Amino acid sequence: MSDEESSCYRKASVASVGWTTDPEMAGRPTDGGVERSPLRNRLRQTTGTAAALDESDEATVQEQLPKLLKSLKVPDDPRLISAVLKCLTKELGDDCVKEGIKQHLSKTQLYKRSPSLAQQKRLKTVCVTGAGDFMASYIIEMFLKFGIGVVAVVNERTDKKVQFLYDLPCAKEHLKIVCSDFSDTSLDNILVNCDAVIHSAWPVRSKRTGEKAEKTLKMMNQIMFASARSPTTRHIILTSSTAAVRLFTNPTDPKRGFDGDSWSDAEKMKDAGMHEQLNVLQAERRGWELFAERLSYHSGKNIKISSICLGQVIGPPHDDKINPSCMQIGELLSGELEEIPLEYLQYVDVRDAAKAHFLVAQNCLPGRMCCVGGSVTYETLLKEMTQVEWVNVKVPSKMEEGSLPAPDKFDTDDLESLGLEFTPLRQTLADTLQFMKTKGWMNDEWVNSE
Repeated sequence: MSDEESSCYRKASVASVGWTTDPEMAGRPTDGGVERSPLRNRLRQTTGTAAALDESDEATVQEQLPKLLKSLKVPDDPRLISAVLKCLTKELGDDCVKEGIKQHLSKTQLYKRSPSLAQQKRLKTVCVTGAGDFMASYIIEMFLKFGIGVVAVVNERTDKKVQFLYDLPCAKEHLKIVCSDFSDTSLDNILVNCDAVIHSAWPVRSKRTGEKAEKTLKMMNQIMFASARSPTTRHIILTSSTAAVRLFTNPTDPKRGFDGDSWSDAEKMKDAGMHEQLNVLQAERRGWELFAERLSYHSGKNIKISSICLGQVIGPPHDDKINPSCMQIGELLSGELEEIPLEYLQYVDVRDAAKAHFLVAQNCLPGRMCCVGGSVTYETLLKEMTQVEWVNVKVPSKMEEGSLPAPDKFDTDDLESLGLEFTPLRQTLADTLQFMKTKGWMNDEWVNSE
């Protein structure tokens, strides 16, 4: 990340947390050039107080915490205070300190989530782009279940392509489907009454890499500017990928794993020919840059930005289109695999990914966060599939040559603190396989005879 890009993200992250828009409040790059979050930077500015805590007993910790919070000038916001103390438990390794903080939180009830945006000012309507896609349909379903209106944006509106959205629960009462070419006028009309916008649309049809990247960045530009012009939009949520987090870089803290402070190395991705992943990284970065340069300072309103970086999304689709996860499962079942790949799959259940978007929007949580249910080898993936009784899995007898590196770890504390619980892999696979069987996507040899 260049100095200019670092500055943009630094300003955006600080402004998004809502402490201040003063760039001087932001932290400095670490030795690896990766930005730390504003919260952890503020803790480092009070190293004396933090160090004193590290040598204290539980009672002293509980006594000193209010003084530390006062020195940090943290606003009287339970969500922010909880986030600060949560950072403390990670920065200070002493078990005694962690227990003291836990007791303090328990007494003051700060771990109880602060009133969400839906409670403070009811979240009435959200906009979801890419509505016809695999994951977006689950995001839409989550909001509909809670009686929140959804404006679903699609590129082409035909009855056949969007009919499955009308079949979702509460769709007749709360769903509006619109077609947009992502021009200024169309988006302005769409967002006029939306409290939040979830941008999950990515162009996938262009065969030319440069053309696809240009379309993706144009869409990001239009979404960000339209959100700034909207009189009601207060939150922008970008759907991103762990490809923007973990490639050709190292986590800030190896014990915690990759988190919102981690950014992939764009130059190395380009050299490696990873154009799809680079496209996602550049689009997300553009969103944060625009927020820092224009939205956070010049829109004249308190608007927040979030990014949810997903692992590979797997699970049963809502419609009759075979999604990539179903195709991958079909390839594993086909028996054409001669060797088990020496690779890891960073995955997340599509329903968990949708819930993550809902929780971030409902609680108006700003920042960049990872949403990964787990990281497994393909050997483990095949073994989990064999646990589904009626499925006939042909497991290759040998592994690819070589050795596996340590699996990537991801810090998902932000989302779990909101109540997100990840679905076990075996359950996700069982549900997906059952759906494929129902749709007739399973060859006869893949199914054990009853």
